[in-house]
Amino acid sequence: MIRYLVQKYGKDHCAQIAAIQYRKAKAAIKDAARILGYPADLADSITKLIPTVAYDDDGNKETDLDIENSCAMILDLKRKRDIYPDIFDLAMALENLPKTSSTHAAGLLISPVTLVDQIPLVKGRTDDVLATSLNLDDAEKLFVKFDLLALSTLTVIDLTEKQTGIVFSYDNNKFNDPKVWRLINSKNTAGIFQISSSTYRRRMYRLRPQNIQELADCLALVRGPCISAGTDEDFMLIREGKRQRTLIHPVYDAVTERTNGILIYQEQTMQLAVRFGLSLSVGYRIVKAAAKKKLEELKQYREQFIAAAVMNGCPERTADIIFRLIERSSQYSFNQSHALSYAMLSYATAWFKVYYRDIFMANTLSDKYVNGTKQECTSTVNDCKNLKISFLSPDINNSSYVFTLENGSIRIGLCAVKGLGEKAATALLKTRQALGGHVNDLQQFLDNVEKKQFNRSKVIVSIFAGVFDSFLKHGETRRTLYEQYCSLSEQEPEDEVKIAKGYVINTKTRAFKGLQTQTLGAVFFDIKEDDDFE
Repeated sequence: MIRYLVQKYGKDHCAQIAAIQYRKAKAAIKDAARILGYPADLADSITKLIPTVAYDDDGNKETDLDIENSCAMILDLKRKRDIYPDIFDLAMALENLPKTSSTHAAGLLISPVTLVDQIPLVKGRTDDVLATSLNLDDAEKLFVKFDLLALSTLTVIDLTEKQTGIVFSYDNNKFNDPKVWRLINSKNTAGIFQISSSTYRRRMYRLRPQNIQELADCLALVRGPCISAGTDEDFMLIREGKRQRTLIHPVYDAVTERTNGILIYQEQTMQLAVRFGLSLSVGYRIVKAAAKKKLEELKQYREQFIAAAVMNGCPERTADIIFRLIERSSQYSFNQSHALSYAMLSYATAWFKVYYRDIFMANTLSDKYVNGTKQECTSTVNDCKNLKISFLSPDINNSSYVFTLENGSIRIGLCAVKGLGEKAATALLKTRQALGGHVNDLQQFLDNVEKKQFNRSKVIVSIFAGVFDSFLKHGETRRTLYEQYCSLSEQEPEDEVKIAKGYVINTKTRAFKGLQTQTLGAVFFDIKEDDDFE
């Protein structure tokens, strides 16, 4: 999408946005200790004393405490400061200085005029796209920012639509299929946009949305800031009938009626401001301050809000309570149109999972193994196992780079073989194509593959992942193939082989040692050579 927009509007009219990370207290302590030559375990012992969360005299929660305030609160930390003043002095000098920089994954500025003479530019993540060294706030003040979100999910949907010939209609769909809602409210949500994580699975059966608006409420609720504030639990208890919602004022109660008396959306804050007598422009500024979590700026509107509310018949004490609720919601309030768009995508992915399960899950696995995290891969694989989906092992003559559907089963893609990599997989596929679509034996493959891309470690990981199992004759094992490879390459077989940084394989037991043993070599769920893949 970013490349498309750059091609459409011109390279000098588009720029990604810088994200600068600043040293917080813990990072400053660790950097200072390292610079001064102290051992890492000393720095760790100090940083463990810095509180993650604290509360001020009014009971308000504070995060990201600085070193000075942390020492004032924690006696053991103050003692450390007395023992190691040099570490703390340097750390306080480093605190809040820039540490690293990156670019926002989704944000893109698009300008009607060339950006070259307008803002400072730096090299982006690729040569195709420029980036600006301005931070997000400054960039948004100058140009329109576009957020390109959910692209991997849209890719999965697009692939599934092309493979099934079925296009999901967001305009004509009634979003009322009971099978889809049952899936959304179950614990088998792997692959469903936004609700596949364990965080959602622990809550969806309690939230039990039955329409798009309710699903949007769930997506707005189940996020880190809401969970930290306990807002999601309050909402669920009221929804379950275990707690009564608190009535505050007819205007507030009407605005928050559907969300159980809780300010979930920024649009609700806007409605409160306008209904209590403020202009749309002031209401918008309040929402922007809340959305950006600029509490000091938000507090500047307290007197104006209360005065307008009192003029419209609201008791001053009640108006003060409502504004405090607005301040509290600024920690977690969400954009409603954003939540609704996400809810529609969640429903669409659930619909494909219900009616075109195997194709959808194959595409989802491809996405997770190419773009996702280890946790997402494991969760998706476990969900497939629960759904009794059968797998075919990775195979030199049948696997693509991604997962594919084959004879009612999912053929594991080469992307899932940890330690292989895209370049080596591409070299393998090119070799197969050059040999007419079929490789007969290991020697034929080694004679034709590009050695630079498919080196020794790639051969060994492929052997023990089962990629070359079709070369095995009766009674032979993967160790046999390994010994054959050693003979062809004039090497002595070893009992343990290092195949990548941090990864070692025992060539006799096929056991992998490393940080990600479940996703290494034998793909992701410990396939052994005697497993019945069919």
